[in-house]
Amino acid sequence: TSDKEKNDTHSGFEGSGEIERNSALCLMMTKPKGEENSKTRYLNVSKNRFGRTGKVELTMNPTTRLILQGRPYVEE
Repeated sequence: TSDKEKNDTHSGFEGSGEIERNSALCLMMTKPKGEENSKTRYLNVSKNRFGRTGKVELTMNPTTRLILQGRPYVEE
């Protein structure tokens, strides 16, 4: 598993085996690499026992930290 893959999935949680096994849902929010001032965030649903997994691209106001819109992320 590459470092990028570990950072985008719940398997990257070091020492969290029991927490990961007992959880029903794992969410991770990340910023685009190298774009510290970007309004884009990615919400990765890396584990969901009751539904779909995948990434959602969010547009966020960095001042208020409010999410303005979201859409499914499609890797190009």
